[in-house]
Amino acid sequence: MTWHLHGTGHRLADDWRELRSIAAGWDASWADVNGFHLEPMPARPPITTHLWAWAARRWLRVRIDGTNWWAALLTSGEAAVGDLWTEHEELPEPKITKLRHWHHDEGQVHQFKGNEEILNRDDFIQLTPLRPTTTAFIGHTSTHR
Repeated sequence: MTWHLHGTGHRLADDWRELRSIAAGWDASWADVNGFHLEPMPARPPITTHLWAWAARRWLRVRIDGTNWWAALLTSGEAAVGDLWTEHEELPEPKITKLRHWHHDEGQVHQFKGNEEILNRDDFIQLTPLRPTTTAFIGHTSTHR
């Protein structure tokens, strides 16, 4: 299978609707002062530093800094198309590991706020492209089949 990494370059808050139209219907996660979120892609950039979203064979990672954002999209199979993606690189298969979220028996859970649906789940994966300047993508195990 062919893997592709796409980048947006620097974007502003007004460009978010274009990103959201691509990821409409995808699950997304982020943490902010209201706790942990696991819900559909938000209509506006949330007040956070990072957001992850996923769909079948597509994983999105967004860095948010105030009204500025940068997105990277990892795909398996077909490359993404569209004007949003200004950079593209073909990659070898990333390292894929299971991602374990908080469990009720761990100390930090007593302070947990937000979507408690995430507690005690182990059905997520982390995908790390094998290149020096890329960080991990997150998705549900069902997205990699």
